[in-house]
Amino acid sequence: MVEPTADVRLTAVRLLTSVVRDGKSFGELLPAAQETLDTRNAALLQELTFGAARWSYQLDAQLRLLQKKPLRNKDSDVKMVLWLAMYEIEHMRTPDYAVVSSYAGLTKKLRKVWAKAMVNATLREFIRRRQDDGLPVPGTAARYSLPAWMVDEISRDWPAQAEQVFTDGNTRAPLVLRINRRAVDRDTYLPQLRAALDGTDTQVVAGELGRQSLVLDKSVRITGLPGFEAGWFSVQDSAAQLAAELLDPQSGEHVLDACAAPGGKTCHLLEIQQSLQLLAIDSSQARLQRVHQNLQRLNLTARCLCADASEVDHWWDKQAFDAILLDAPCSALGVLRRHPEIRLLRRESDLDALQRMQAKLLSALWRTLKPGGRLVYATCSVLKRENEQQIGQFLRHNDDATEQVIDADWGQPCEFGRQILPGQHGADGFYYAILTKTRHEVSA
Repeated sequence: MVEPTADVRLTAVRLLTSVVRDGKSFGELLPAAQETLDTRNAALLQELTFGAARWSYQLDAQLRLLQKKPLRNKDSDVKMVLWLAMYEIEHMRTPDYAVVSSYAGLTKKLRKVWAKAMVNATLREFIRRRQDDGLPVPGTAARYSLPAWMVDEISRDWPAQAEQVFTDGNTRAPLVLRINRRAVDRDTYLPQLRAALDGTDTQVVAGELGRQSLVLDKSVRITGLPGFEAGWFSVQDSAAQLAAELLDPQSGEHVLDACAAPGGKTCHLLEIQQSLQLLAIDSSQARLQRVHQNLQRLNLTARCLCADASEVDHWWDKQAFDAILLDAPCSALGVLRRHPEIRLLRRESDLDALQRMQAKLLSALWRTLKPGGRLVYATCSVLKRENEQQIGQFLRHNDDATEQVIDADWGQPCEFGRQILPGQHGADGFYYAILTKTRHEVSA
């Protein structure tokens, strides 16, 4: 691996600091930062930021063993210097001396000159301890670089699979494409893609999940792939591609995509059935703009609305929907490998609020569904309280709701719905349940 430049390392420090200090996500921060870099340095920036976030809890446990006095909150950028340097020493092939020299030098650019000697000494001690007897970090949480509450929640719900979930959450996610079948056939596109990747060490295969998925084992710059501007494909994990397939939209149906941004599922529904009357709702105007952009690139049309989907009286025109896709806000613990900063951003206290929001959305949107209509409930969580228990509670309180059993060979059956655990079928962790409305008119 090529050694990162000082500028790439400094950018990595600033991005990681924005995550830890300001609660930003890499999805918000990374694309703009990468636009200013060439392909090699853009990849290095992602490797540094994702890698340090992925192993942050382990790195911090090791750092506590090295330092007598913890850094103050206002010096979180200095801590990020140390995390990134330790990650590079532990997981990349950069010479130790180059890492120490470069990261110690960054303290001046951060206007923390006082920290240079401390960074230098801490990193040299880290290197010495690694060479002598290692730097052991006891406990499952530090070993798998997760907050203790995540370990407890996942272990309780999936005792037999927990270790595998922890391990797979620390792997690098593949790049998955969803081929736009209205533009090109997957079997036709696959050899074109392989030809474009010839001479690289990137392998591509058809995905186990998603009838239109292709899986690349390494990330590449998608704008350089054949047919990007022509809308031949979109980036979407193969587990997420099941959402539109499970909803199975039919010609002319009135369909709602609630919580639609960034629009991957919205576009997939229209690729399956372009004649839909499709309404895509999201509560964020900025995120809804990404839905518009994706629709435009793929030459698709949907009505988009910025609104809180749970406040149906504010946006619903009383025209009931044939089908609803609810990709509900959730803890996102099924996509840790793809969004490693989640372990830094999510708090245990978030769970109760998320469950209340999920229940509110289910109850509100159910009013807008036609008798005989169907609702697909999806999350990228692995927690039963957000998934099968949420659906079980809804069924107990709505006698006009029936579960439609998903007859599939992917994931594993739950009391209600099916769960894909992270890494199964090479995919992210996802949960799906299908509900049908059996009686009662839609209330106005």
